[in-house]
Amino acid sequence: MTMNYTIVHYPNQILLTPCNYVPVVNETIRSIFTLMERAMKDNNGIGLAANQLGIPLNMIIVKYGNNIYKVVNPELSVWDLSITKQTEGCLSFPDKEVTTYRYKEVQVKGLNEFGNPFDITVKGELSVIFQHEWDHIKGRTMLDRKYDKNI
Repeated sequence: MTMNYTIVHYPNQILLTPCNYVPVVNETIRSIFTLMERAMKDNNGIGLAANQLGIPLNMIIVKYGNNIYKVVNPELSVWDLSITKQTEGCLSFPDKEVTTYRYKEVQVKGLNEFGNPFDITVKGELSVIFQHEWDHIKGRTMLDRKYDKNI
């Protein structure tokens, strides 16, 4: 597995391919999270999926306020079927913004960077960020959530 500090840009195929399940959380996984956090911060991001660095693993990192969430094998459940519409950007789409639709509230479950259970219910902007990163590991991009697909 090649560890690359460069953000992968669309239409690279790795962004369109579902990522692989992580069978065990170990030092290698923690090293990847360190790399992801560095790349996210260096590029002024608020979230990053491992495949955005060319690493096809089910791993996401989200920065919100002073909190950084590192989640392995995340799964999302919708808690509020209400939809929010907003403008999103993405490190894999430099200088592009898209109006998207997302659920207002979701539950995120998985494992943290130490292999312990991770379970959080989030609303608003934080919900949007988690959904955006989760889409990446499922092989989807913000273009798949575009509000007006005719544009």
